[in-house]
Amino acid sequence: MRGWAFLAAQQDETGFWEEDWRLPVGSSRMWTTAYVGWRLATSGGGSSDPEMLRRAADWLEANELPQGGWGYTALAGTDADSTALGVLFLTELGRRAPEGALQRLLSFARKDGGFGTYGAEQSFGSWTASQVEVTATAALALRKARGEGETVHRAERFLYERRGIDGLWDSYWWTAPFYATEVSARLLGDGARQAAAHALRGLPPANAFEQALRSLVMRETAGDLGEGQLPDGSWPSAPVLRLTRRDVFEPRQSANPGPCFADQRRLFTTATVLAALGLD
Repeated sequence: MRGWAFLAAQQDETGFWEEDWRLPVGSSRMWTTAYVGWRLATSGGGSSDPEMLRRAADWLEANELPQGGWGYTALAGTDADSTALGVLFLTELGRRAPEGALQRLLSFARKDGGFGTYGAEQSFGSWTASQVEVTATAALALRKARGEGETVHRAERFLYERRGIDGLWDSYWWTAPFYATEVSARLLGDGARQAAAHALRGLPPANAFEQALRSLVMRETAGDLGEGQLPDGSWPSAPVLRLTRRDVFEPRQSANPGPCFADQRRLFTTATVLAALGLD
C-alpha cells in the first residue's frame, strides 16, 4: 500500500502529477500524469486506487491541448509520446480516446514507418525524426484505440528493422535500452519479448527504474525491488532521462549526446516499480 499512498499524496487535488523532470523548459505535468496513470492502470493487480486514477483521467481529458493531444508542458505543445501515453491511459480505463488526440498522434508518423516526438513543422531537428520508444508507444496507443491498421504494421516493421542483433532496442531519450526495449517488446509480442528477456539477463540494471523495466520484459518480479523502497513509500530515482541535443540523431554514437536528468520527485520510478511488482 505504501507505494500507492506515496503517489496519492503527490497528486494534486485536481488530478495531475507534476514537478518531475526539471528540464530547462520546466517540469512536466501532462506527460508525467499520462505516464504515471498508464503504468498504474496496467499494474498487474496490487493495491489499485480507482479514485486516484479517475481524477487523473478526468484532468487529462479536461486539459487536452487545442491542437489535440498532450505535451511535456502546454507551452511545449503537443508531442507524440505524451499524446500516446494519454491515449493508453484513458483507454486502459475503458474511456474513449479523444478523436483530436488520435488525429494529432497520426500526424507524427514518418515515411520510414516510425514516429517522431515532434512534428516536422516544429523545426526541432532530430527531435522530429523517428525514435524507437516513441514509435512503439504511439503504435501501442493506436492499436489499443483503433485496432490493427497499416500505420501500426508499418511501425512494427520499423521496430524490427531497428532491433539490435542482441534483441534489444537502443533509446533516443533514455540512457539505457530498458525503456525502448520494454515498450517495443510489449507491442511486438511474445517472440520479441522472449528474445529481449534472454538478452537482458546479461545486462544488469543500474537503478530501480531500469530494474522495473527489465522485470516487465522478463515477466519476473525481482524480489529485491521491494527491498529498495524508501520510508516514504517511493523508490530512489537516478539520472535516466537524456535531453538529447537536437543535432544528435544517434545518441549511442555521440561523445556528448546531451545532459541527463532524474525524476527528482520519484513519480516515474515509483509508478514503474509498482507496475512491475503488481503490488506494493
